[in-house]
Amino acid sequence: MSKQALKDRIIAAIYDNTAEEITGEILQEKLLEIIDDCYPTQHIILLTESDFEGNSYYNDDLIDKVPDVDFELFTNDGSGVMLNVSDGYTHDTNYGVITAPAQNYKLKILK
Repeated sequence: MSKQALKDRIIAAIYDNTAEEITGEILQEKLLEIIDDCYPTQHIILLTESDFEGNSYYNDDLIDKVPDVDFELFTNDGSGVMLNVSDGYTHDTNYGVITAPAQNYKLKILK
């Protein structure tokens, strides 16, 4: 079932004015919020060497993000291997900067 289909079914089942159904706008909003949390939006950015200043890549969307939880960095050389911070890149959460050898990457940011 798709995310929208699940939302539509919850909306259809929860009415504000029917005594026989689960009621309440607050309950409906909370259930929809839970669904949104279960299906994070992904923003995928293809990086090239030209996106780097030296070995640094900057993006506001990376501020306050945790590597491998809030975003994932993959090689984009055909292998598509996910890199971990222990693989040699660093992330400055305060400034949204990834420091890694300048090359092609795929950056997946979960929102």
